[in-house]
Amino acid sequence: MSKTIDKKIVLVGPGTLPIPVSGNNGWGGIENTLTLIIQELDKRNQKYVLINQQNNYIEKIQKEVNNEDCIVHVHYDDYAHEIKGKINCPLVSTSHSPYHPFIPLWKDGIGFHFHRLFHSVDAYFGQSQISNDNALRLRKNIKTGLCRCGIPDSLYKPYRVEKGNGRSLIIGKIEERKNQATIQKMFGNDLDIDFVGHIADPNFIPANYGKSRYLGTWSRQEVFEKMPQYSSLILLSHFEGDVLVVKEAVAAGCSLVLSSSASLNMESGLPFVCTYNNKDDMKNFVQDVRRINLENEKQKKNILEYFNRKFEITKTVDEYIESLEKLYA
Repeated sequence: MSKTIDKKIVLVGPGTLPIPVSGNNGWGGIENTLTLIIQELDKRNQKYVLINQQNNYIEKIQKEVNNEDCIVHVHYDDYAHEIKGKINCPLVSTSHSPYHPFIPLWKDGIGFHFHRLFHSVDAYFGQSQISNDNALRLRKNIKTGLCRCGIPDSLYKPYRVEKGNGRSLIIGKIEERKNQATIQKMFGNDLDIDFVGHIADPNFIPANYGKSRYLGTWSRQEVFEKMPQYSSLILLSHFEGDVLVVKEAVAAGCSLVLSSSASLNMESGLPFVCTYNNKDDMKNFVQDVRRINLENEKQKKNILEYFNRKFEITKTVDEYIESLEKLYA
């Protein structure tokens, strides 16, 4: 039986993109995460409302909480301090910032950002226990819970294949912190890699390069249909939060090649995951990727069992509702 809570959940999004994201603009990590959560809440008849607008959002929140017993859960850091003190119900936040698991990066404005966030809310629901531990370092009495990324099994199940195409996929906004341009130049001649995403790094070449290809952008539906064809996902970011695309790749049956800072919530020692802590670890990168792709077929059963145990949306939303119940039921 799927879990629910008697209170109404008021979900607050950034308001910068529609939820769900429409058309070929398949990007927007917060928006896509909230879309999947909302769809699961609908299935279990959980009372909720989504407020996803930049103007007059506080008035909308106040209208909801004045008429019903609510919990407000804000998913955009900059709104929390503006809402503080203007509602008479619990205020919960989840940060989707890629900085939230990494205190060593909290310098100057970033440190102030999180200090203000944690002191503006009643509770912080991190995307991992690491995030909650960081919040407790800045505010010892803050309440905590979990709100991790989850993926519905039904999105990828119709498109999964028994054997991948032997290629690696690098998908997401092409930007400096994700190192797509570096990977393209260093390994594009040796590895079968497809790049997908909006280009925000001028060093990336928007064309085929050696064995690698640039495929432009995909809609969300194209992601569901095409990702399962690949043998692996590569993500070598300098820093990431609970990045949705990694969980999508597992749902699609892909093996993983990750930087340690892109592997939040992934267990260590998994045979279908290759993780690098730093550049010195990458001396055998080409051989590692080829091995991971070659072994993907025999690992698919293990990959999908791991997905269903840890990242399927019913599991992550149950975990989220349990966190709310523990504090507010």
